[in-house]
Amino acid sequence: MLRQWVHFTRVIKRPQFVLVLVVLAVVLVVSTAPAIRDMSSSTPVLPQPSYNGRCDKTAVSQIAMDKCVAGEIAQLTSEMHIALNDETSEFSRTLVTSAQDAWVSFEKAECQLEDSSYKGGTIQPLIYGVCERGLLVQRINEIDAVLRAAPH
Repeated sequence: MLRQWVHFTRVIKRPQFVLVLVVLAVVLVVSTAPAIRDMSSSTPVLPQPSYNGRCDKTAVSQIAMDKCVAGEIAQLTSEMHIALNDETSEFSRTLVTSAQDAWVSFEKAECQLEDSSYKGGTIQPLIYGVCERGLLVQRINEIDAVLRAAPH
C-alpha cells in the first residue's frame, strides 16, 4: 500500500495532489457533518417543514394552484406553531411572542412587496401565497436552528 501511495504521489503533480487532498477533505466533511450534528444535539430535533408538493405539479388551473398553496400554508402554519411551542418551552414566552410578531410583520410586508407587480391580476394571490409558503419554511428552519444552538 505504501509503495502504491509513493508511486501515486510521484505521478501526480504537486498542485494536482493538493487539489485531490482538498476535494477528499471536503467530501469527508460533507459526508460526516449530518451524523456529527445529530450526535451532538441534545435538543429535540424538529422535522423539516413539509407539505404536499405533488399538489403543485398536478394543479392545472389558477383556482387549483391557489388551493394547493393555501393547503400547504395551513400545514406549514401548524408546523410553525409546534416549533414556537418548543421554543417557548426553552425561552421566555414574552421574547418568543415579540420575535414572532416582528416576523409576521416582516412576512406581510415582504409578500406584499413581491405581489405588488401583479395587483388586480388573477395570479396575485398565488404570488403572495408562494412567498408566504417560502417564508414559513424559512421561519421553521430558523426556529429549529435557535433551539439547536440553545445551551442546555
